[in-house]
Amino acid sequence: MSAANSTAEALSPTAKKAMYLSHFTPSMMQPETLHAMLVQRGPLLQRTVESVVHSVKTTAKHHHLFVGPRGIGKTHLISLIHHQISQNPAVKSKAMIAWMREEEWGVTSFMELILRILRTLDQTHPELGIEAQTQALYDLSIAQAEEQATQMLLQAMRDKTLVILLENLDDLFNQLKPTSQKQLRGLIQNHPQFVLVATTPSLFTAVTSQNSPFYGFFDIDPLEELNFEEVVELLEK
Repeated sequence: MSAANSTAEALSPTAKKAMYLSHFTPSMMQPETLHAMLVQRGPLLQRTVESVVHSVKTTAKHHHLFVGPRGIGKTHLISLIHHQISQNPAVKSKAMIAWMREEEWGVTSFMELILRILRTLDQTHPELGIEAQTQALYDLSIAQAEEQATQMLLQAMRDKTLVILLENLDDLFNQLKPTSQKQLRGLIQNHPQFVLVATTPSLFTAVTSQNSPFYGFFDIDPLEELNFEEVVELLEK
């Protein structure tokens, strides 16, 4: 048995799964590796990062939605956007980032979404003590808890912009009732401190219907498949 096989046999099932996923899950890979493997989408990456930084530095907020089938590289792109904006000095001083990864959905209400955002921020900003504050929400009515959770989020943000990276936005909106979608849109409209960068496998009613709260909200970028030369370039990289 080779040394590599011996090491693999010694790993727990969880560790084996993590090792396997690290090869195929962009969000778990080193930014340098992702940059080295980037093909075709360099200009789109740069344009989006510049837009997010501009949104952070000014009152003009731009929201982005990347559309493409599964496996086309949406998480790869989001991972690189996260890396670049998190290293930008203006973003570091004037913004907070909440990366809502694709496996984190399962929310069905505005309240659950706000709590999910708060928990994500708690992981990157433990000094805010968000987790301890949220415990008291469970003793309130739904309406009171929504109000308190919203105020908690705004207080955590203070005067900063909150950049939210949302993977599989279609899944989220399919679970949220129209009333919850309206609440989210109202929060963003009444408090223009939010910047959304999202992905979806395909366009969906919540962003295409003129009667939907998020109609015309996003700058939409379809992701093109790689052509033959670009596939060769990817394999070489």
